[in-house]
Amino acid sequence: MAKQKILYVEDDPGFIDLVTEIFEEDYEILTLSNGEQFHDTVVSFEPSLILMDVDLPGKSGWELYDVLREELNDPVTPVVFLTAHANPTEVEDAHNRGCHDYITKPFSEQALQNIVAQWLRIRAQIEAMFKRKVFFQVYIQNELQSLESEVDWVLANETLTEEGKDKLTRMKFIVKSFIETNRKESESPLPGVGKTGKDVAAQMGRKF
Repeated sequence: MAKQKILYVEDDPGFIDLVTEIFEEDYEILTLSNGEQFHDTVVSFEPSLILMDVDLPGKSGWELYDVLREELNDPVTPVVFLTAHANPTEVEDAHNRGCHDYITKPFSEQALQNIVAQWLRIRAQIEAMFKRKVFFQVYIQNELQSLESEVDWVLANETLTEEGKDKLTRMKFIVKSFIETNRKESESPLPGVGKTGKDVAAQMGRKF
């Protein structure tokens, strides 16, 4: 089974080595020492969770957080800050801005492991729930398209009264409306997942 992925953004070599040692056995961990490649790395690596310092060369951790949420339109990847900023006001501000957790240095290795495991478990549960939703969306889409084809066949091959043709034509319009609505929904990001229904379906070997 593929390991869950952690991206750690930190410029202190000592903390990079420590956190890598804590997680490398159970997770696939990738580190960045600054935010220069953050955007491209998130896109290519697709981390399950991001650990990040606040004070970084170039863009700060908060600026990278905004890149994730706004530029990359990812509202859901858990972000846990590891920082020396221990002021209660800063901690409260971090939670108000939507970060999942805020851990001050120095930290307990066990507490860090527990927090990471908790957020990864929650994310996995959410993704599993939406996979079930997408499965049914795909099923409904296939059934609607099949029904549309049957209506087309009847209209083209059967002798119908004008009233019958009118009813089938209205039925086809309704079916097409449902198909289009379902398609549009499949192209919208799933809340709690950050991917579209189409993306999730493709990972399941299915398509709309």
